Order: sequence, then C-alpha cells, then structure tokens
Amino acid sequence: MLMLHRFRQTRHTDGRTFSPAEAEHECFLLTVASQDTTAAFISPLIGHIAQDKQVSTKLMAEICELEKQGLLSLPVVQYHETTIMPYFMACVRETLRLCPPTPIILPRYSPKGGMAIDGMWVPETAEIGANPYLIHRNKDMFGEDVGVYRPERWLENPERTHLMDRYDFVWGYGSRKCVGKNIALMDGQKFVLQVYQIHSYTITQVLTVIALP
Repeated sequence: MLMLHRFRQTRHTDGRTFSPAEAEHECFLLTVASQDTTAAFISPLIGHIAQDKQVSTKLMAEICELEKQGLLSLPVVQYHETTIMPYFMACVRETLRLCPPTPIILPRYSPKGGMAIDGMWVPETAEIGANPYLIHRNKDMFGEDVGVYRPERWLENPERTHLMDRYDFVWGYGSRKCVGKNIALMDGQKFVLQVYQIHSYTITQVLTVIALP
C-alpha cells in the first residue's frame, strides 16, 4: 500500500500525477522485476540440479573439492566464490537459458526515422521486442538438444561459450539491460550454493563421525 501511495504522489515531467492505472502498472513491474523473478530463477536452478543425478553428483564433487582447498567460506558463501566454480556457473547459465525468469517480450521503440531488421522495415516509434524463451531455443546457436538441460554445453568450447553468451537475452540486450541483474545473480547464486554447501558439509560431518574409533 505504501508503494502504491508513493506512486500516486509521483508526477510526470509535465506535472501530471500518475493515474490509478499507471500507479498499478508500476507496482506490478517492481514486484515482477525483483522478488518474483529472483524466485523464478532460484526454483528451476534447484529443481534441475535435484532432478538430474549426474548433474547433482558433479556439482557436489566440485563443492567438496573447493571446500578442501579452502576456497568456499563457511558458514556463508561469498558471491565472488560462486563465480569461480565452472560447473556451478554452467548450471546457472543453463537454467537461465531454459527458464528465463521473465519469459516475455521486452519491448523497445524503433528510433526516429525507423530501421530495417532482417529485411523488414520497422517505422519509427513502433514497439518491437523479442522473447528470450524462443531465442534460447535456437538450434543453430545452442545445438540440436536445446530442450535438454545440459550444463556441459557451456564448458565444451570457449569460443562457442562466448558466442552463446552474446545471445543471452535473459536480462535484455544492449544498453537497456535489467539494472537489477547483479543483485538477482548474487541472491540466486549465493542461496542455491549455500543449500548444496550445507548439504555437503553435513555429509562430511557424518562421515567424520562414522570414521571415529
């Protein structure tokens, strides 16, 4: 209610106050663009890892190895530590490819004078956009098995990975990317890795107790 009240007090550059419909739209946008999308990133990431034994086994092995090297903090993992984990980051990228948190067209306006896109003329001020859900299922770009959750595709070839990164449309594209991208990645990566790190730490404790004389 406080958010809605604030928007009702907000004014346009010409002095007009927000209409009820405009205020409602802004509240909805902020909700979708923060808590909801972060949850929509975390849930499928945990789900895909948990449902694939091969994936979860590889991830747990990576976590255990980094823990042995003292590269993961306890009890709370740090964000920069999540980014040095090749397989975990491959899981993150593959999840965002298959399950973009905002699988809708992200509209932009055609510039003054219009523009040509793939041989089609788009007049100025026309609203255009692309859907990340469809872009990320382009077989020419991501391979014939685009419908399969396979993190390994991001580790097979550095040049291919760089090319796939260029076609990452999860956060929008160009200069108008989502401003909350870094916060969302930090929240999601830290939370999910923390879940599996605690699981790994618990297993280690159990094995230590069993090994005691």
